Amino acid sequence: MSGTEQIERRFIRHPAGIPLDCSREGRSDIRKECMRDISLGGIAFFSHMHFDAGDQL
Repeated sequence: MSGTEQIERRFIRHPAGIPLDCSREGRSDIRKECMRDISLGGIAFFSHMHFDAGDQL
């Protein structure tokens, strides 16, 4: 994407430094992570674990 192209977002993102516990559904390996932002479309967070598309968290 060039510098002149813009992507219009569907939802406004709100910054959020909220701590959260994260694990795959049915697993007990819970990690402490930190939410980056939240919107009507969902949440964004950084994780030290790798997740594949479709994983249930």
